[in-house]
Amino acid sequence: MWSQWYRKRAFGHAKGSFTCTINENKGLLKEADVGTLFLDEIGDMPIPLQVKLLRALQEQTIRPVGSSKQIPIDARIISATHKTSIKKCRKVTLEKIYITGSMW
Repeated sequence: MWSQWYRKRAFGHAKGSFTCTINENKGLLKEADVGTLFLDEIGDMPIPLQVKLLRALQEQTIRPVGSSKQIPIDARIISATHKTSIKKCRKVTLEKIYITGSMW
């Protein structure tokens, strides 16, 4: 449930993609287009969503939930966590997200 909520908030959703959704939602990444988005406690974000976030940063496109269209984005991401993520980075993508974000 939380994974779907995070995904919907970050990437947005198309009209009718969920029960009772009458409007589309751009999502935080599109709202931050040509700007900066701060993600606090990224270490608590579900691993599959971290992977999707990395892919969105690399390809500079997102696909809202329930949509088949890719939407271009141009956003900078700043993130923070309280966790020691060095061990976790070996298996996950937090380090790659940081490196990719700092190369922009």
